[in-house]
Amino acid sequence: MTSARPAICVLMRSTALATATLIASPAYALATDETPSATPAANELTEIIVTAQKRSERLQDVPITITAVDSKRMEQSGVQKVGDLAQVVPALRMDYSSAAAQPSIRGVGSSVAGGATGSAVGIYVDGYYQPSLFSSDFDLLNVSSIQVLKGPQGTLFGRNTTAGAILVTTRDPSVDSRLMGQLSYARFDAIDGQVYGSTGLSDKVAVDFAALYRRGDGYLRNIVTGNDKAGGYEDNSFRTGIKVDLDDTGRNSIVLRYAHTNTDDPTYAALTVRDGLSIGSVIPGVTVATRRGQVSSTDDTVFTAKTDAGYATGRFDLVFADLTSYTMYRRETSGEGIDFDGTPFPALYARFVSEENTFTQEFNLNSKPGGPLNWVAGAYYYRDRVFFPSFKTAVFGGPLTDIWHTLNTVTSYAVFADATYKVVDHLYLTEGVRYSHEHNNAYYDLLVPDAQSQQAAGLYPTEKSWQSVTPRSVIRYEFDPSSSLYASFTKGFKAGFINANGLTTEPVEPEKITAFEVGYKYSSGSKRISLSAFHYDYSDLQVATYNGTQSVVTNAAKSTLYGAELELATKLTEKLSLSVGGAYTHSQYDEYPGAPRFNQVLDPTNPFFGTFAATSVNASGNVMQRAPKFSGDVGLDYVIPVAGGSLALDASYAYQSKFYFDPANQFEQDGYGLLNLKATWTDPTEHWSFSIFGRNVTDETYVRSVFPTPFAVLQMYGDPATYGVSVGFKF
Repeated sequence: MTSARPAICVLMRSTALATATLIASPAYALATDETPSATPAANELTEIIVTAQKRSERLQDVPITITAVDSKRMEQSGVQKVGDLAQVVPALRMDYSSAAAQPSIRGVGSSVAGGATGSAVGIYVDGYYQPSLFSSDFDLLNVSSIQVLKGPQGTLFGRNTTAGAILVTTRDPSVDSRLMGQLSYARFDAIDGQVYGSTGLSDKVAVDFAALYRRGDGYLRNIVTGNDKAGGYEDNSFRTGIKVDLDDTGRNSIVLRYAHTNTDDPTYAALTVRDGLSIGSVIPGVTVATRRGQVSSTDDTVFTAKTDAGYATGRFDLVFADLTSYTMYRRETSGEGIDFDGTPFPALYARFVSEENTFTQEFNLNSKPGGPLNWVAGAYYYRDRVFFPSFKTAVFGGPLTDIWHTLNTVTSYAVFADATYKVVDHLYLTEGVRYSHEHNNAYYDLLVPDAQSQQAAGLYPTEKSWQSVTPRSVIRYEFDPSSSLYASFTKGFKAGFINANGLTTEPVEPEKITAFEVGYKYSSGSKRISLSAFHYDYSDLQVATYNGTQSVVTNAAKSTLYGAELELATKLTEKLSLSVGGAYTHSQYDEYPGAPRFNQVLDPTNPFFGTFAATSVNASGNVMQRAPKFSGDVGLDYVIPVAGGSLALDASYAYQSKFYFDPANQFEQDGYGLLNLKATWTDPTEHWSFSIFGRNVTDETYVRSVFPTPFAVLQMYGDPATYGVSVGFKF
């Protein structure tokens, strides 16, 4: 702790020095225009509007580190799913525990997976919190923009935002008729089709529809069965909505939406053995798959998920303020089958089904724009029920046998307020606070196989409540309308829970984080820059070890993190645009005396727990898991006239330095970079476009996740080089 503070001071001084240099440089001279141009000139950047403070504001006016990604940037960089955002957002990672997605920002994330355990990164679609780990890495359908907020957002996006929040915004139905779509074909027989349409039924009623379909053979081959389509997948989703304007002002409206997704993708469960570390290494004649593109499973690897959700968003002008109501009901059913040993030897296979039902209601009351005081206040209610009706295992080739059922019901409510006041010209103060109450009711039902049937060995219920107060304070000085400097203090928490899937009734306490950040933002004409430095005190980390098929979760660690970030976007010429992002993160466990380390052992008296046992080591002083010291990206966009139309040449490169998948620093991934290229010709009418593209064109081999199990240490590789063609239309 003490050694970190001088270091963060050095970072802050370095940031200030860099800021002063940029201000002094002619290339970054401050603009004198009072307001930015609504329609930018050919050599100017488009102004970015964000909603990080639950009101529409210019990016340079918001005292939060934000990476904003619009639909054009997503298309240029090959961003198709939430997990792909790591290629354009510095300090963001998407890891996995089998099919459970585990995002992290600036080294803050969660390695815990189970019923109602939640993520440290809050993911929101059109203002609605998405709780499920099994569908966090969803397809980006009909998305207009994405904002990645870095650091705890404990005031306005309070639940489980110790790391930050990802805000996904889709298009609203419009009375102006439009139709757009895209169809692509790529390596591994991958077909991807999307379509979006919107039209008006009257001058006050609009409807829209968006659909997506993806299928492919995948790149995996099962060396046991000879199946060269072991990673074959098929996904489809659609969204439809209706928007009703209640008057002629456009300030009173209701939007109703229904969304459906259906995923069948075994890639997440079809895992490869890491470095031959499996029970197969001690069985003569057994060959295990360790290379990218290979698996060696004896049983079916499966991951399926189906979601249905309804949303109702109401916006109302109350004269003195604007009221927004968000109502959501969401139902998800998912299933997974995993070969836990990853070998031709049938040591341990598991299949489970989970059902999750979520209801949320939120009210936001926003002040009218203008004036020295801008504020938002609100109330939030959340109920999430996660039920595992079936968890079956097969040991050493035996029959699939139900071993436990679990249920977690989480009820949460919160009230919050956040206000920004213009004290004097150019100086703004922000204060915010949120009170949250969480209640977790859980049980596990342990079943014991019997010769004739399964007898209940016991029902273990428990419940626990937690309260949390998370404040926020910010001071911002505006040099002029184009640039400002800020300093902030915020707190956040990740909710406590009861780990019923670990077959325990012992509550896991909430994580807590205290964050300090300073930053500078500038945006005018052809240049946009953001600089920030941060320091986190992170305590009561929820960490997991494994005991057979159960995860054991405890509050076992305390950490310190600090670092700095830079993002730059500029129009070098009228035709050439450049974007650069970089993040430096120093992370360390200050205290972690019981970190898990997996050692290969043979214990014939206890074969169920296999050949890999988790032993405890002292990880104090180790680098935090999934926290690369450096990450960054570069994007280039060059547009030239060709054959009466325009040809856009896009290149994006993302790099992450070495990091560790585990707190014991046992499993590492060397630094790697991913290069994506795309060339798109758009016809003179701008109705049709034709593209050729390549992703990971240098065919970089890297690992996306490591998954220790009782009989093997499994891992999931990243996708190899892919390339293809696409055609798009827009009317």
